[in-house]
Amino acid sequence: MIHRPVNPLAAQLLSEQVCRAFGMLAVAYEDGVVTVVTSDPDDAAARDMAESVTGRRVRFVGASGDDVAQAIDEIFAAAPAS
Repeated sequence: MIHRPVNPLAAQLLSEQVCRAFGMLAVAYEDGVVTVVTSDPDDAAARDMAESVTGRRVRFVGASGDDVAQAIDEIFAAAPAS
């Protein structure tokens, strides 16, 4: 379980494909910084991708891979199809 609420608007800052490919999910946006949960907070490629896609500074916080995958499933299952 991710121990913070996921802001659904923040979650949409990264596409489902990017989230699944890098095992990360944007959970908050505050003061110009996107908070992203990931099982590998030291993944420089994921950080670069998140910053590039969002155009914002990114703060990574750690969570288990299973918890991140479950949160991705829940967020994108609830999102309307485009």
